[in-house]
Amino acid sequence: NHAWQLLANHQIPQATAEARAVAQAAPRMVSAHYALGFLLARAGQRHEAKQEYETAITLARTVYPDYQWYWVPFLEAQMKGL
Repeated sequence: NHAWQLLANHQIPQATAEARAVAQAAPRMVSAHYALGFLLARAGQRHEAKQEYETAITLARTVYPDYQWYWVPFLEAQMKGL
């Protein structure tokens, strides 16, 4: 949540650092990789953003398959927007 607050205050580098820390601390959390991917995309780092989205898709399919119906199409749409 803190990363999103930083984004709302137009502090993209700080928000990206916060999201990266969360994704590293919770590497199996789909939403952490989505947030990091989103912020990287906003920062113009499309290649890294795509990698984070792909990680999130893999997690949604393997670790949290009950939620893949939501995450996979959502994340794929985000990747198309890169």
